Amino acid sequence: MNPESIQRRDKAGPRKKGLKGKEASPDCESPSDLSTTPPSITLSFNGDQSDPLLHTLSEIQDRHYSSARNWFAAGGTHAPDPSSVDGISNLDTLMRRGWGGGMHSPHGSVPSSLHYPSPTSSSASSSNASTSSLEDISNNRVTLCRPIEDIYRNQHDNMRRARKQDINVMFHLAIVNAVEWGSQFPVFSDLPIHSKRELLKEYSIGFMLVNQGFNTSKQCDETRWILQHNKVYMCTDYMHGLCEQERVLPMAKTKAKLHPDFVLECITGVGNPMREMKIEQFECVLLKTLLLFECFNVYPSDRKPEIAAIRSRCLNSLAAYEAREHPQDGIERIGTLILMIANIRNSILVTCRHIHTQDIFSLMKFEPLVADIFLKKDEL
Repeated sequence: MNPESIQRRDKAGPRKKGLKGKEASPDCESPSDLSTTPPSITLSFNGDQSDPLLHTLSEIQDRHYSSARNWFAAGGTHAPDPSSVDGISNLDTLMRRGWGGGMHSPHGSVPSSLHYPSPTSSSASSSNASTSSLEDISNNRVTLCRPIEDIYRNQHDNMRRARKQDINVMFHLAIVNAVEWGSQFPVFSDLPIHSKRELLKEYSIGFMLVNQGFNTSKQCDETRWILQHNKVYMCTDYMHGLCEQERVLPMAKTKAKLHPDFVLECITGVGNPMREMKIEQFECVLLKTLLLFECFNVYPSDRKPEIAAIRSRCLNSLAAYEAREHPQDGIERIGTLILMIANIRNSILVTCRHIHTQDIFSLMKFEPLVADIFLKKDEL
């Protein structure tokens, strides 16, 4: 083969046929003058911008963000399992607390007064249950586990690395909050218990990833994944912030090998895209609602028109929001959010594999509700 016979194409690519052998017109732009990004299109939408259901969901999201701080502030190495505090150790118990079917307001919202056991009494004595909201349980958990002055000091400390108890709190909180969110929709509440469990295996993780991705997007360190509490994080370096006693444990090196892939997937697939688009809280509301109906096969076929109507309702509200808040690049933001669902689903699969790996090799002991959702196999 003769090296001199090799012809190199220039980087500008093929020429238009009409310009072959002729001088290019002065009006013709050179490749270097072309913009690398398409121009933004102004978005205009005259639809209804105030959906009462989405307004309710926004209020629930605000409460979830504020109450999460108390759950994690009350955590720690010697803190009890979340299920021993709120009495929720499996999905059946959670459904009996009022997050079930047949209890919807005209807009599909959950009743404001639900029955939970008093945090100061035994979780087994259901007859002495007192009426309080999930937020009350989250707040009472603080005083149960630590003196209030310790809590106040902890809330003003610097960010801290997540420990085993934080991981259990993270998943427990994700499941309970995801069920509350889903129960705003009769199509979810009417599902049988085994279908709810099958759905929550994915949806509760996706719900959690949106909340944590939002928190992660607000800080600049790309090695940290922020949990529901914005001062507790997981790091791509497993050994970062780990005390010497835990560094020398037999399973520490194994965890150090498995941990980075899981955290990196969350950061690159969810956190970074949210940071780039500067995602907003209402957009998170829409994401979490659309994700609820991604597991399409879980729902009965006769309810699928209802699901299609909910999706359409969400997209119309999203279009109205973007038209009002981001008229210049609203179309791009809508596209980015919809494409982000695929990234979140990939991160869900990686998280599910990580949970099962941790369980199979006894790297982590999950509290009862988490084990019931992610590790239990229903007998159909």
